Amino acid sequence: MFGLGFWEIVIIVLLIILVIGPDKVRPIVRAVGRAMREMRRGVDEFKDTFQVDERIREIDEIKSEIGSSLETDWDDE
Repeated sequence: MFGLGFWEIVIIVLLIILVIGPDKVRPIVRAVGRAMREMRRGVDEFKDTFQVDERIREIDEIKSEIGSSLETDWDDE
């Protein structure tokens, strides 16, 4: 996670608790959790959009292959 080890994260958390105070840490953690969740949702939606575009492109390629093979079959007769 960001190239930080376990002990670095523990020290950062302890410093945050000392600076902000233990009573204010809980709302801040909740807010950060909500923000992370929203960012993850946005990234997932972004990925889904590209996957749909890729599938549409694949379908178009298959349709063109089928169309060209049908034209070739009709031309042979």
